[in-house]
Amino acid sequence: MFDSQFVWSDLNSDEYNNFGKTTTIVSKLINNITENFRKSDTWIDFEKAHEETFGDEGLVSILNGLQSKIEEVMKAQYGETKVNFSFGIPTIDNFFKTGQILLEDNGIQTNISEKGTGMQRALALTLIQVYSQIGDESGEITKPILFFIDEPETFLHPSAQDKLLQSLNDLSTNHQIFITTHSPYLLKNFDSEKNKLSIFSRDGHTINIEDDIQLNLFPYSPSWGEINYKAFGVVSEEFHNELFGLLHNKTKENNKTYNGGNRTVSKRIASFDDWLIEQDPSHFVDNDHQNKNRDRVDRSMSTYIRNYIDHPGDDETLSEGYNRNKPTIVEIRRSIESMLKIYTDNYL
Repeated sequence: MFDSQFVWSDLNSDEYNNFGKTTTIVSKLINNITENFRKSDTWIDFEKAHEETFGDEGLVSILNGLQSKIEEVMKAQYGETKVNFSFGIPTIDNFFKTGQILLEDNGIQTNISEKGTGMQRALALTLIQVYSQIGDESGEITKPILFFIDEPETFLHPSAQDKLLQSLNDLSTNHQIFITTHSPYLLKNFDSEKNKLSIFSRDGHTINIEDDIQLNLFPYSPSWGEINYKAFGVVSEEFHNELFGLLHNKTKENNKTYNGGNRTVSKRIASFDDWLIEQDPSHFVDNDHQNKNRDRVDRSMSTYIRNYIDHPGDDETLSEGYNRNKPTIVEIRRSIESMLKIYTDNYL
Protein backbone atom coordinates (compact mmCIF):
# COMPACT_ATOMS: atom_id res chain seq x y z
CA MET A 1 0.00 0.00 0.00
CA PHE A 2 2.92 2.34 0.64
CA ASP A 3 6.69 2.50 0.51
CA SER A 4 8.61 3.28 3.69
CA GLN A 5 11.99 4.90 4.18
CA PHE A 6 13.77 5.03 7.53
CA VAL A 7 16.68 7.35 8.27
CA TRP A 8 18.13 6.85 11.74
CA SER A 9 20.22 9.44 13.57
CA ASP A 10 23.09 6.92 13.74
CA LEU A 11 22.68 5.83 10.12
CA ASN A 12 25.67 3.90 8.78
CA SER A 13 26.99 5.14 5.43
CA ASP A 14 26.58 1.60 4.06
CA GLU A 15 22.82 2.02 4.33
CA TYR A 16 22.74 4.54 1.50
CA ASN A 17 26.07 3.95 -0.26
CA ASN A 18 25.52 0.25 -0.93
CA PHE A 19 24.14 -0.21 -4.45
CA GLY A 20 23.76 -3.96 -4.02
CA LYS A 21 21.20 -3.99 -1.21
CA THR A 22 17.75 -3.76 -2.73
CA THR A 23 16.37 -2.09 0.40
CA THR A 24 18.76 0.86 0.47
CA ILE A 25 17.69 4.28 -0.72
CA VAL A 26 20.32 4.55 -3.43
CA SER A 27 19.53 1.07 -4.76
CA LYS A 28 15.83 1.88 -5.06
CA LEU A 29 16.67 5.19 -6.66
CA ILE A 30 18.97 3.69 -9.32
CA ASN A 31 16.71 0.71 -10.01
CA ASN A 32 13.82 3.08 -10.57
CA ILE A 33 15.52 5.30 -13.12
CA THR A 34 17.43 2.47 -14.92
CA GLU A 35 14.41 0.31 -15.63
CA ASN A 36 14.07 1.54 -19.21
CA PHE A 37 17.84 1.37 -19.74
CA ARG A 38 17.66 -2.40 -19.46
CA LYS A 39 15.52 -2.43 -22.61
CA SER A 40 17.75 -0.07 -24.57
CA ASP A 41 19.96 -0.87 -27.57
CA THR A 42 23.01 -0.14 -25.42
CA TRP A 43 22.18 -2.95 -23.00
CA ILE A 44 21.20 -5.34 -25.84
CA ASP A 45 24.56 -4.66 -27.56
CA PHE A 46 26.28 -5.36 -24.25
CA GLU A 47 24.54 -8.74 -23.99
CA LYS A 48 25.74 -9.65 -27.53
CA ALA A 49 29.29 -8.55 -26.74
CA HIS A 50 29.24 -10.59 -23.56
CA GLU A 51 28.19 -13.71 -25.45
CA GLU A 52 31.02 -13.21 -27.98
CA THR A 53 33.54 -12.68 -25.19
CA PHE A 54 32.53 -15.35 -22.70
CA GLY A 55 30.56 -17.84 -24.88
CA ASP A 56 31.59 -20.93 -26.86
CA GLU A 57 33.60 -18.85 -29.29
CA GLY A 58 35.28 -16.79 -26.59
CA LEU A 59 36.59 -17.59 -23.11
CA VAL A 60 34.85 -21.00 -22.98
CA SER A 61 36.84 -22.19 -26.01
CA ILE A 62 40.08 -21.22 -24.29
CA LEU A 63 39.10 -23.30 -21.27
CA ASN A 64 38.34 -26.46 -23.30
CA GLY A 65 41.72 -27.97 -22.45
CA LEU A 66 41.20 -27.40 -18.72
CA GLN A 67 37.71 -28.81 -19.05
CA SER A 68 39.06 -32.05 -20.60
CA LYS A 69 41.69 -32.51 -17.87
CA ILE A 70 39.06 -32.14 -15.15
CA GLU A 71 36.86 -34.71 -16.89
CA GLU A 72 39.77 -37.21 -17.08
CA VAL A 73 40.50 -36.95 -13.36
CA MET A 74 36.79 -37.13 -12.46
CA LYS A 75 36.35 -40.22 -14.71
CA ALA A 76 39.31 -42.01 -13.15
CA GLN A 77 38.25 -41.35 -9.59
CA TYR A 78 34.46 -41.02 -9.64
CA GLY A 79 33.23 -42.31 -12.98
CA GLU A 80 32.02 -40.75 -16.19
CA THR A 81 31.35 -37.02 -15.62
CA LYS A 82 30.78 -34.19 -18.08
CA VAL A 83 32.19 -30.76 -17.20
CA ASN A 84 31.22 -27.45 -18.83
CA PHE A 85 32.14 -23.87 -18.04
CA SER A 86 29.40 -21.29 -18.36
CA PHE A 87 29.63 -17.53 -17.87
CA GLY A 88 26.11 -16.26 -17.82
CA ILE A 89 25.53 -12.60 -18.46
CA PRO A 90 25.37 -10.68 -15.20
CA THR A 91 22.26 -8.74 -14.43
CA ILE A 92 22.50 -5.00 -14.07
CA ASP A 93 22.14 -5.52 -10.31
CA ASN A 94 25.50 -7.31 -10.28
CA PHE A 95 27.17 -4.14 -11.50
CA PHE A 96 25.46 -2.10 -8.82
CA LYS A 97 27.20 -4.15 -6.15
CA THR A 98 30.51 -2.61 -7.14
CA GLY A 99 29.07 0.90 -7.46
CA GLN A 100 30.14 3.76 -5.24
CA ILE A 101 29.10 7.36 -4.65
CA LEU A 102 32.00 9.77 -5.05
CA LEU A 103 31.81 13.39 -3.94
CA GLU A 104 34.20 16.08 -5.10
CA ASP A 105 35.24 18.78 -2.67
CA ASN A 106 37.91 21.38 -3.47
CA GLY A 107 38.89 19.39 -6.55
CA ILE A 108 39.43 16.16 -4.59
CA GLN A 109 37.11 13.24 -5.27
CA THR A 110 36.58 10.72 -2.46
CA ASN A 111 34.13 7.99 -1.52
CA ILE A 112 31.18 9.19 0.55
CA SER A 113 32.19 6.76 3.31
CA GLU A 114 35.37 8.80 3.77
CA LYS A 115 33.48 12.09 4.15
CA GLY A 116 32.47 13.63 7.45
CA THR A 117 29.30 12.56 9.24
CA GLY A 118 27.58 15.83 8.35
CA MET A 119 28.14 15.30 4.61
CA GLN A 120 26.99 11.68 4.85
CA ARG A 121 23.84 12.75 6.66
CA ALA A 122 23.16 15.47 4.07
CA LEU A 123 23.53 12.95 1.24
CA ALA A 124 21.11 10.50 2.91
CA LEU A 125 18.44 13.16 3.25
CA THR A 126 19.06 14.38 -0.30
CA LEU A 127 18.69 10.89 -1.72
CA ILE A 128 15.30 10.31 -0.15
CA GLN A 129 14.10 13.66 -1.46
CA VAL A 130 15.26 12.86 -4.98
CA TYR A 131 13.76 9.39 -4.73
CA SER A 132 10.37 10.79 -3.80
CA GLN A 133 10.46 13.37 -6.58
CA ILE A 134 10.82 10.82 -9.40
CA GLY A 135 7.18 9.78 -9.30
CA ASP A 136 6.05 13.34 -8.53
CA GLU A 137 7.66 14.71 -11.69
CA SER A 138 6.26 12.00 -13.95
CA GLY A 139 2.82 12.26 -12.41
CA GLU A 140 2.78 8.50 -11.94
CA ILE A 141 2.87 8.09 -8.16
CA THR A 142 2.13 4.38 -7.81
CA LYS A 143 2.10 4.52 -3.99
CA PRO A 144 2.91 7.13 -1.37
CA ILE A 145 6.13 7.07 0.62
CA LEU A 146 6.16 7.28 4.40
CA PHE A 147 9.39 8.83 5.63
CA PHE A 148 10.53 8.17 9.20
CA ILE A 149 13.45 10.46 9.97
CA ASP A 150 15.14 10.34 13.36
CA GLU A 151 16.59 13.71 14.43
CA PRO A 152 17.14 15.18 10.93
CA GLU A 153 18.95 18.12 12.53
CA THR A 154 21.92 15.89 13.46
CA PHE A 155 25.18 17.39 12.16
CA LEU A 156 23.32 20.09 10.20
CA HIS A 157 23.93 23.83 10.50
CA PRO A 158 20.85 25.80 11.71
CA SER A 159 20.38 27.38 8.27
CA ALA A 160 20.55 23.92 6.69
CA GLN A 161 17.91 22.69 9.15
CA ASP A 162 15.66 25.55 8.10
CA LYS A 163 16.02 24.67 4.40
CA LEU A 164 15.51 20.98 5.15
CA LEU A 165 12.14 21.56 6.80
CA GLN A 166 11.02 23.67 3.84
CA SER A 167 11.92 20.76 1.55
CA LEU A 168 10.11 18.27 3.76
CA ASN A 169 7.03 20.48 3.74
CA ASP A 170 7.12 20.45 -0.06
CA LEU A 171 7.44 16.66 -0.11
CA SER A 172 4.50 16.28 2.24
CA THR A 173 2.18 17.32 -0.60
CA ASN A 174 2.28 13.73 -1.91
CA HIS A 175 4.01 11.84 0.89
CA GLN A 176 3.80 11.66 4.67
CA ILE A 177 6.78 12.50 6.84
CA PHE A 178 7.40 11.69 10.50
CA ILE A 179 10.36 13.27 12.25
CA THR A 180 11.62 13.24 15.82
CA THR A 181 13.59 16.30 16.87
CA HIS A 182 15.06 18.27 19.75
CA SER A 183 15.81 21.28 17.55
CA PRO A 184 13.85 24.55 17.73
CA TYR A 185 15.23 25.46 14.28
CA LEU A 186 13.17 22.70 12.66
CA LEU A 187 10.03 23.98 14.37
CA LYS A 188 10.57 27.61 13.35
CA ASN A 189 8.68 27.00 10.09
CA PHE A 190 5.88 25.09 11.80
CA ASP A 191 2.68 25.46 9.79
CA SER A 192 -0.48 24.43 11.62
CA GLU A 193 -2.21 23.74 8.28
CA LYS A 194 0.47 21.25 7.20
CA ASN A 195 2.18 20.08 10.36
CA LYS A 196 1.15 18.28 13.52
CA LEU A 197 3.19 18.36 16.70
CA SER A 198 3.14 15.70 19.41
CA ILE A 199 5.31 15.82 22.53
CA PHE A 200 6.64 12.64 24.11
CA SER A 201 8.09 12.64 27.60
CA ARG A 202 8.84 10.19 30.36
CA ASP A 203 8.09 10.45 34.08
CA GLY A 204 9.81 7.48 35.66
CA HIS A 205 8.32 4.44 33.92
CA THR A 206 5.33 6.39 32.63
CA ILE A 207 5.34 7.67 29.04
CA ASN A 208 3.35 10.83 28.44
CA ILE A 209 2.06 11.89 25.03
CA GLU A 210 0.63 15.33 24.33
CA ASP A 211 -1.04 15.26 20.94
CA ASP A 212 -1.86 18.02 18.44
CA ILE A 213 0.14 20.80 20.09
CA GLN A 214 -0.35 24.14 18.32
CA LEU A 215 2.27 26.86 17.86
CA ASN A 216 -0.06 29.68 16.91
CA LEU A 217 -0.38 31.79 20.03
CA PHE A 218 0.86 35.02 18.45
CA PRO A 219 0.10 36.65 15.08
CA TYR A 220 3.76 36.03 14.18
CA SER A 221 3.88 32.49 15.62
CA PRO A 222 5.82 30.49 16.23
CA SER A 223 8.34 32.54 18.18
CA TRP A 224 11.52 31.07 19.66
CA GLY A 225 10.11 31.47 23.15
CA GLU A 226 6.85 29.77 22.20
CA ILE A 227 8.66 26.85 20.54
CA ASN A 228 11.00 26.27 23.46
CA TYR A 229 8.22 26.51 26.04
CA LYS A 230 5.56 24.41 24.31
CA ALA A 231 7.79 21.84 22.65
CA PHE A 232 10.61 21.48 25.15
CA GLY A 233 9.27 22.95 28.39
CA VAL A 234 11.99 25.62 28.53
CA VAL A 235 10.95 28.98 30.00
CA SER A 236 12.48 32.23 28.82
CA GLU A 237 12.17 35.91 29.58
CA GLU A 238 11.32 36.54 25.92
CA PHE A 239 8.30 34.24 25.99
CA HIS A 240 7.14 35.73 29.29
CA ASN A 241 7.11 39.26 27.89
CA GLU A 242 5.62 38.20 24.56
CA LEU A 243 2.76 36.58 26.46
CA PHE A 244 2.38 39.60 28.75
CA GLY A 245 2.10 41.92 25.73
CA LEU A 246 -0.36 39.64 23.95
CA LEU A 247 -2.61 39.36 27.00
CA HIS A 248 -2.48 43.12 27.65
CA ASN A 249 -3.46 43.95 24.07
CA LYS A 250 -6.28 41.39 24.04
CA THR A 251 -7.62 42.70 27.34
CA LYS A 252 -7.49 46.31 26.15
CA GLU A 253 -9.12 45.49 22.78
CA ASN A 254 -11.96 43.65 24.54
CA ASN A 255 -12.56 46.50 27.01
CA LYS A 256 -12.15 44.27 30.01
CA THR A 257 -13.15 45.89 33.31
CA TYR A 258 -11.98 45.57 36.90
CA ASN A 259 -12.68 47.12 40.30
CA GLY A 260 -16.24 45.89 40.25
CA GLY A 261 -16.72 46.97 36.63
CA ASN A 262 -15.96 50.60 37.44
CA ARG A 263 -12.71 50.77 35.50
CA THR A 264 -11.62 49.60 32.04
CA VAL A 265 -8.18 48.28 31.08
CA SER A 266 -6.28 50.89 29.08
CA LYS A 267 -2.86 51.02 27.46
CA ARG A 268 -1.39 51.81 30.86
CA ILE A 269 0.33 48.77 32.37
CA ALA A 270 -0.92 49.80 35.81
CA SER A 271 -4.54 49.24 34.76
CA PHE A 272 -3.68 45.88 33.26
CA ASP A 273 -1.82 44.98 36.45
CA ASP A 274 -4.95 45.65 38.51
CA TRP A 275 -7.01 43.48 36.16
CA LEU A 276 -4.42 40.67 36.26
CA ILE A 277 -4.41 40.37 40.03
CA GLU A 278 -8.20 40.10 40.05
CA GLN A 279 -7.92 37.15 37.64
CA ASP A 280 -5.33 35.37 39.80
CA PRO A 281 -5.25 36.71 43.37
CA SER A 282 -2.79 33.97 44.37
CA HIS A 283 -0.12 35.59 42.20
CA PHE A 284 0.36 38.70 44.34
CA VAL A 285 3.91 40.03 44.78
CA ASP A 286 5.72 39.37 48.06
CA ASN A 287 8.19 41.45 50.06
CA ASP A 288 11.13 40.25 47.93
CA HIS A 289 9.57 41.39 44.65
CA GLN A 290 8.46 44.99 44.83
CA ASN A 291 8.87 47.39 41.98
CA LYS A 292 7.89 50.98 42.73
CA ASN A 293 7.19 53.50 39.99
CA ARG A 294 6.37 56.91 41.42
CA ASP A 295 3.58 56.25 43.91
CA ARG A 296 2.64 52.81 42.55
CA VAL A 297 3.97 49.37 43.45
CA ASP A 298 3.39 46.46 41.03
CA ARG A 299 0.72 44.12 42.39
CA SER A 300 0.98 40.96 40.29
CA MET A 301 4.15 38.90 39.87
CA SER A 302 3.58 38.89 36.10
CA THR A 303 3.81 42.68 35.98
CA TYR A 304 6.76 42.70 38.37
CA ILE A 305 8.66 40.19 36.21
CA ARG A 306 7.78 42.08 33.02
CA ASN A 307 9.10 45.35 34.46
CA TYR A 308 12.19 43.72 35.90
CA ILE A 309 13.04 42.19 32.51
CA ASP A 310 12.52 45.51 30.74
CA HIS A 311 14.42 47.43 33.44
CA PRO A 312 16.86 45.01 35.08
CA GLY A 313 19.13 45.68 38.03
CA ASP A 314 18.74 47.40 41.36
CA ASP A 315 16.71 50.61 41.43
CA GLU A 316 18.37 53.14 43.70
CA THR A 317 15.22 55.27 43.76
CA LEU A 318 13.29 52.60 45.65
CA SER A 319 12.15 53.68 49.06
CA GLU A 320 13.62 52.03 52.09
CA GLY A 321 12.05 48.67 52.83
CA TYR A 322 11.39 47.74 49.18
CA ASN A 323 13.21 44.69 47.79
CA ARG A 324 13.63 44.26 44.04
CA ASN A 325 15.10 40.80 43.56
CA LYS A 326 15.71 39.11 40.22
CA PRO A 327 12.90 36.63 39.42
CA THR A 328 13.95 32.99 39.33
CA ILE A 329 13.20 30.50 36.54
CA VAL A 330 10.61 28.88 38.82
CA GLU A 331 8.88 32.26 39.34
CA ILE A 332 8.95 33.03 35.61
CA ARG A 333 7.42 29.62 34.87
CA ARG A 334 4.70 30.20 37.46
CA SER A 335 3.93 33.57 35.91
CA ILE A 336 3.72 32.11 32.41
CA GLU A 337 1.37 29.38 33.62
CA SER A 338 -0.82 31.98 35.31
CA MET A 339 -1.05 34.16 32.18
CA LEU A 340 -1.73 31.16 29.91
CA LYS A 341 -4.61 30.10 32.14
CA ILE A 342 -6.01 33.64 32.16
CA TYR A 343 -5.69 33.80 28.37
CA THR A 344 -7.43 30.44 27.96
CA ASP A 345 -10.25 31.33 30.35
CA ASN A 346 -10.94 34.67 28.64
CA TYR A 347 -10.16 34.23 24.96
CA LEU A 348 -10.22 30.54 24.00
